[in-house]
Amino acid sequence: MTTYAIHHVALSVTNRERSVAFYQKLGFQEAHFWEADDKSLTITHLKLNGFILELFCYADYQSAPDSIHATTTDLQKHCRSRYPNYAGSHWPAVFLY
Repeated sequence: MTTYAIHHVALSVTNRERSVAFYQKLGFQEAHFWEADDKSLTITHLKLNGFILELFCYADYQSAPDSIHATTTDLQKHCRSRYPNYAGSHWPAVFLY
């Protein structure tokens, strides 16, 4: 029997250190950190009970336009699902708008 579970949710944050400290208070632990060579982006994975919160922090953060509240744009982040018995190499993604 295949069980559906959320693998990770991605969020953009404006301050990596402050965000990590906040989620650590909720029980998350830092599991992975990546930084672009030009320091334009960091990606941090925080893990709690098998769930991963993926934090994107852009060096030149720009707020989303007001239109994001009314229309679908290309500024969404994503939520990835997990199927323990799935044989494929790519799992289907569910996009959050």
